[in-house]
Amino acid sequence: MKVSRPQKIAGYAELFFKMHLITAAQKDEVITLCRQKNR
Repeated sequence: MKVSRPQKIAGYAELFFKMHLITAAQKDEVITLCRQKNR
């Protein structure tokens, strides 16, 4: 299944938008949680 270029760009834009909504503190929290799960 081939994704059309505009849809792909929209997907990336949405992802970046969501990433920017997350604050630095929340990012650190998520990273620490992921590290704990990996142990």
